[in-house]
Amino acid sequence: MNLLDSRIYGIVLTLSTVVLLVYGFALGDWEDYVQQFQSDRFINGMSLAFCLFYLLFPTVVGDDMARRRFPNAEVFLAVVFVPLLGSLAYLCLRPPLMSSTIREES
Repeated sequence: MNLLDSRIYGIVLTLSTVVLLVYGFALGDWEDYVQQFQSDRFINGMSLAFCLFYLLFPTVVGDDMARRRFPNAEVFLAVVFVPLLGSLAYLCLRPPLMSSTIREES
């Protein structure tokens, strides 16, 4: 749990995602993706699932911010409206869960 809650994990996840995004946009073939989206149920389902997760993501982030006593509304809006990079930035910037529960007990 400490590994998943650490900022280093968020930074590593952000860097690896940025590398994959750059690779995908630089060498990806959008015409082939559209063709696969229309003909392959797996590609279609995974793409639609990604969109559904994006729509449901604000409820999860709001709950996590409340648990961590992170009341900054501007950060919430930035995380919610920037689909992938906003959530990765939140993973890098959020306070650890342990310190927020210790502050609660004091």
